[in-house]
Amino acid sequence: MLLSSIVSTLVSLTGAVLSAHALAVSGPGPTLPVQARDSDPSLVLTPAGYKSAGNVHQVPHGATVSHIGTDMHVTDKNGALLKIVPGPVGADARAATRTTSSPIPAQTGWITYASWVNPNATLPIKTFSADFVVPEPPQVYTNQTVFLFPALLPVDGTSILQPVLQYGSSGAGGGEYWSVAMWYVFDGDYYYVTPLVQVSSGQSLQGILSMVSDVGGYYTYTTSMSPVTAAGALTVNIWVQLGWATLTLEAYGVTDAKSYSAGTTTFNNILLQTTAETSPTAPSWSVINDEEDGITTTIDQAALNGKGVVVINY
Repeated sequence: MLLSSIVSTLVSLTGAVLSAHALAVSGPGPTLPVQARDSDPSLVLTPAGYKSAGNVHQVPHGATVSHIGTDMHVTDKNGALLKIVPGPVGADARAATRTTSSPIPAQTGWITYASWVNPNATLPIKTFSADFVVPEPPQVYTNQTVFLFPALLPVDGTSILQPVLQYGSSGAGGGEYWSVAMWYVFDGDYYYVTPLVQVSSGQSLQGILSMVSDVGGYYTYTTSMSPVTAAGALTVNIWVQLGWATLTLEAYGVTDAKSYSAGTTTFNNILLQTTAETSPTAPSWSVINDEEDGITTTIDQAALNGKGVVVINY
């Protein structure tokens, strides 16, 4: 490779990381009132906001979503083809991952979150996991929806892979109870979700995201929520590296602090490792807080070696 090409590549990568840092410290976008769901039945709630119901695809436990050509192929845990979802018109799979969509946190109801962006794309994130306990129900239920999750995104924030704990209803279903589903959101227009599994307050969970392989820039990732997704993880094959890790509280239709559980939600035993099989010591977590309503994230232990602790304060 010519020196000029190497320099150009490094500048591009550095710019992407710096851009991601800028996104990570920008505030979450406005939430959409829950009435919007009732006034427009074509919209359903997803962890990327209110979107067209026709773009939300239910997939079974153990499913794989693969970017192939211009389309996305959904297969079951045995490899049988379930459906082909047409991709962006006139774009191939590689080009389709390079979008101009705004980052998901800026489109949606992310209230508070911790954020870590990988500064070295040559050592991708291989494992990201966190333990937490299903909270008590919100103090008051007024048809709000609350999401809690660890997640991985590309550094431009235009797609997301996440094991999600949900209270309330979404495009996956749900109601006045806690439940778990795996979500993959691509380019703000394509949504894949596994069946909801109901869980109980006090139950211990572990959200897990892993990079299984990288073959010429074609990445395989999996996500699961142990132990409730023993039936199978959600797997994606995509032409983009997921280099942005978050621990997030997202909510819609909330009225005040009583729309949340009382107290705190603590993400424990946080582990983030790269393909070097080590946990980075830098950079540290950054946080976004809802100062006006007093909903905040604090970093109790910044370590990424399985001893990290991040607390969401309601």
